[in-house]
Amino acid sequence: MYELGRTFVRPAMKITRSAWLPLLAALVVGGEAGAAAEQAALPADRAGAAARADVVLKALAAYRFSDSRQPVLDLEGLVAAFSRDPEARGVLGGKLADLLASEATVEAKQAACRQLSLIGSGAQAPALAGLLADQALGYFARLALERIPGPEAEAALLGALETSAGEVRVGVISSLAARRGPEAVPALSKLAADSDAATAGASLDALGRIGGDEAAAALLAAEGRIPARLRPRLALALLGCAEGMLASARTQPAVAMLEHLTGPGQLPSIRRAAFAARVKALGQKGPEMLLAALFGEDEVLQQGAVRALRSVTESASLVPAIAGRLDKLPASLLAQVIVWLGEAGDPAALPALMRAAASGDRDVRQAALTALGLAGDASVVRLLAGIAAQGNEEDKRLVAGALARLRGADVDGVMIGGLKEGPPGEQRELIRALELRQTKAAVPALLEAASGKEAAVTRAAIAAVGKLGDTAACAPLSGFLAADPEDAASAMAEVCRREGTAEPMLTALATVAAPGKAALLEALGSIGGPRALAAVRAGLEAPEAEVRLAAVRSLANWPDAAPLDELAALASRAADARAKALALRGVARLAPLAKDRPQEAVEILTRAMKAGGAPGEQKALLAALGEIPGDAALTAVQAFLADPLLASEAKAAMDQIKARLARAVPP
Repeated sequence: MYELGRTFVRPAMKITRSAWLPLLAALVVGGEAGAAAEQAALPADRAGAAARADVVLKALAAYRFSDSRQPVLDLEGLVAAFSRDPEARGVLGGKLADLLASEATVEAKQAACRQLSLIGSGAQAPALAGLLADQALGYFARLALERIPGPEAEAALLGALETSAGEVRVGVISSLAARRGPEAVPALSKLAADSDAATAGASLDALGRIGGDEAAAALLAAEGRIPARLRPRLALALLGCAEGMLASARTQPAVAMLEHLTGPGQLPSIRRAAFAARVKALGQKGPEMLLAALFGEDEVLQQGAVRALRSVTESASLVPAIAGRLDKLPASLLAQVIVWLGEAGDPAALPALMRAAASGDRDVRQAALTALGLAGDASVVRLLAGIAAQGNEEDKRLVAGALARLRGADVDGVMIGGLKEGPPGEQRELIRALELRQTKAAVPALLEAASGKEAAVTRAAIAAVGKLGDTAACAPLSGFLAADPEDAASAMAEVCRREGTAEPMLTALATVAAPGKAALLEALGSIGGPRALAAVRAGLEAPEAEVRLAAVRSLANWPDAAPLDELAALASRAADARAKALALRGVARLAPLAKDRPQEAVEILTRAMKAGGAPGEQKALLAALGEIPGDAALTAVQAFLADPLLASEAKAAMDQIKARLARAVPP
């Protein structure tokens, strides 16, 4: 027999499908199925329930961490079942309290404390209070008292406050803070000036969490009696009190306390946080105070004002007031305020943001470029494009993002107009922005811009047509095959891939000169399909060497294994070294794609190895063999283990094949 927890299963037992599901549910006692089963198993009468509790607690009393967790799981199920009945809950709580006073193991008592935190009442508070000083159980007892409602638990913690010291007392203070009961304020007020720094600090924190007028008064009274190292904690506690007052709509005392915390004697971090909270609390009067601080001479309050900007609800008057005096702000705050102006989205800020975008200060300029993308409209298009044309790479990136985000009915129209009128630098930036905006209506203007004399603009415009155009754009794109064959063919291929057809490229093949034909054939290799393959095969017989070579390159890059046989034949017969190398590399690339005919792929790779080629091509073919699992590939690779030039690659390929075969074997 095998032991699984405390359940014994006979391995010879035959378990049918109808039997193993209930068995599994019974084993998983800690899950939902186990909890439901536990509840269903409890007797309906209270006497029977009490007897069931006695059985569970008796087993739990001897529990240790090295044992099966079944007694703990049984207790959890019991608590879940008893929690619905107040009287039964009280009975179980009493039994758990009795267990705490018994000779049960420490582990059992910890489990009991955890469950009392869920179902305990004031009646169990004394039993838990007696454990607070226990090194192994104090933490668990304290957490239970934190959760148990009623004055008894609060009184137990307050009583422990008078008799405990050190870490135990700090923990009790933390539990009183978690309960947030105002009854604890007098005792905590006395301890706020305690000679033990840990006790005093924890008391200050607790008063801040409890909050209320009495706690706030106690904190203010302690301000002159505590050492300097505790003043930051006192200030944070006062800030917590003020936030609690605001949450309960007691604005006037909260504002008074926040005003105290913004005074020059407080830490800068406290002053900033308190000022921001004060501005928000003042409502309609907040913006006036914010402006006074923002353009004042107190650097800390200026920072607090910037922090408060995002929390002010009455901000309509702030945007023009701040934008009109933007040049009066210190450089350290300017970038943050500029970004806020952009987030506000108010057109009143645009003139100031446009001036800032021309700043020589990098941070200010880049903040303005970002803000213009958030608040700008068509009026800023040409300005942004001009800045990007003259700016560094970071400026270009920010402008591209800003132009892409601009909103407004006429933004695209202004960009398209700039393609016709602007200088080459601006044209390039506008082309980039139109791509990002996916402005398909710009295709005619892009084709017109591609006809210009600036080579960089031509290339950018052709590429953009490839990203934005449809098959109707392929005919005008084919007109660029003579002057810029690679870019034009690439753009046509991008359109055709997106539209799912190669017809426009096949049509253009019949009319273009050799350079354009070569570019189209090579680009067809990224599209594939029977008709495209036939056209590329025909290109192998072209009179021009560059066209034939482009056809081989296209086959080598084909998206599937359809031209594998053709490439193998080319590798054997090609007289041109470049064509032979391309064909061999094409065989190495396509053979692993022939998953429906692995034996044939191995034979083709083996013939290609015999066809010669440079060491680089030979190594590529061996690597391709390594990607084909099977004994045939393994045998083919073993033949090259003795070749000093290829032994290393052959060994790696063989290891790869063996690993693939091992993964293919079912466990």
